[in-house]
Amino acid sequence: MVANGEDLVRAVYRHAPDVVVSDVHIPVRNGLQAMRELRTDGFRVPFVLVSSAFDRLTDCTKWGAAACVSKDNLAAELNGAVRRAAEAFAADQIS
Repeated sequence: MVANGEDLVRAVYRHAPDVVVSDVHIPVRNGLQAMRELRTDGFRVPFVLVSSAFDRLTDCTKWGAAACVSKDNLAAELNGAVRRAAEAFAADQIS
């Protein structure tokens, strides 16, 4: 767990996770900015972004997130979104 987007970028560099789950609205560098920075640096790790703002949810896959989950449905949707993101990433890595 990290406190802000800057820490998120450092944590991805340090731990190379299979999937990143991030709130869109985190301090210092938001989740979308952190994802874009990592993509620019060559990291292809899938992101699952969480937001309460509907406009952010509709935009986040367009900006490169593997999935977007509403905070209103977090408990019901997060596990499935992470699983699908990891499976899609693994399939892409193999082919």
